[in-house]
Amino acid sequence: MKLIFPGTNAFLEIDVLSYQHPNSTDLSDLNWLSCKVSCQVESLSVRGSLSLETHDFVGLQKSILAFNAHTSDAIEFSTVEGQLQFAIQREKSTHIKVRGIISAMPPTYGTFTFEFDAEALAFSTIETLENIIINFPVMR
Repeated sequence: MKLIFPGTNAFLEIDVLSYQHPNSTDLSDLNWLSCKVSCQVESLSVRGSLSLETHDFVGLQKSILAFNAHTSDAIEFSTVEGQLQFAIQREKSTHIKVRGIISAMPPTYGTFTFEFDAEALAFSTIETLENIIINFPVMR
């Protein structure tokens, strides 16, 4: 399932592939997901593998909902292992700026900044996050 932040001639994409340890008896291991990350901004093209937790997507969804409800001025996202970090801020009423760092496996590194339309965050991103959370729920 692909979560895409689409910009003008740019994008950040997180592709959730599967649970990393679906047969583990350790609760914390059960919540790790195998993902791919891609980012294309002008001449920067970064692709790599990373591990995210199911909790990351739940937290991101809450942050986006608060941002869209104007109860938060920014969204900040960072993985536990620091492989992906980004911040989203409202630039104008209809545009949003994304800034971040990817440090994924294989050794991949890049910083990025791009803008995209606020409506994309309001509709497609929230719907995709809901689908990711339904298909890869937090194991308790």
